[in-house]
Amino acid sequence: MKKISDIRIFKSLKPNVDRAPLPVGLASKQLFTTVRRIVLKLRENQFSLGVFDHLYLNFTTRVEEGEIILSSRTAPGGNNFFRFYNIGVSREQFDILEEPDQIPFILGKLEETMVRFFGDDGREEIIRGSIRTAVEQGEECRCFTKRRRPRGVLRSFLCGSWTAENISRCSAFMIKKIICFSRRTSILCGT
Repeated sequence: MKKISDIRIFKSLKPNVDRAPLPVGLASKQLFTTVRRIVLKLRENQFSLGVFDHLYLNFTTRVEEGEIILSSRTAPGGNNFFRFYNIGVSREQFDILEEPDQIPFILGKLEETMVRFFGDDGREEIIRGSIRTAVEQGEECRCFTKRRRPRGVLRSFLCGSWTAENISRCSAFMIKKIICFSRRTSILCGT
């Protein structure tokens, strides 16, 4: 089972089925960064969706308002890497989904979907905790990651906001950990 890799948020007025055009992704940068932080927190907790690692939510008027159902859309070529869940909304709600004040509503539906379909075996608290942490901490959210390198494993914390202050704070912590891990490891800082 693979750890979760991605969550994407879409909206569509047309049926979300095979051979139909993909729904339109929501273009809110704030929503995108918040959802990305949620994914990183879930990965930090070794969270898995089972045989697939991408979760796509599609807000649509084609499903009864408030209902959440698994879409019949499958990956091209039979690959099993994503699942679409259709979430029913009213036409009025659909029209304002990209407004900044709708982010709590969207994240609430994300949490509801994940708890309902993946919250078994005590994973509900991991889901709720990851979402709560990512939302409450915002740009200050730190996410632990492991990256494989040719000579070992680089352990690092990803800072939510790459300001000069955060980079220096994060880098100081990472340098201490990396020096302890391996004298041959170097840090490459990108922009």
